[in-house]
This record gives sequence, C-alpha cells and structure tokens, in this order.
Amino acid sequence: MSQIIVGDKVTLRHKPGVWGTVENLNNPTTPQLTRFDVRYQNGVVERGMTLANIDEHKPI
Repeated sequence: MSQIIVGDKVTLRHKPGVWGTVENLNNPTTPQLTRFDVRYQNGVVERGMTLANIDEHKPI
C-alpha cells in the first residue's frame, strides 16, 4: 500500500465496499503508530483506525 494521507479514500475490513475519507492523520511516518479517522458520506466518523483496518485504498 502506498503512503496514506488526509483526503485519501479507504474502505475498512469491517465495512467492505463502503468508502470513507481519511481525516486527522497521526504519525504517518511510523506505520506501527499511524492512527486516523474515517468520515463517511452520511457524516458518521470512525476514530482511531490503523493501517491494518484498511481493506482498499485510493490515493487522492
């Protein structure tokens, strides 16, 4: 997977096929510590996701 940045589109393993936008990215240079939030089109935000949670990734 390429490096993740704010604004990228992702799906998460527990919500396959549902695309959200990456927000509030922390520690992007240290993959083991990277945490981010995902905002869906309906306004719901999932907080504290890790790179291991990502199913699909579309860079901007």
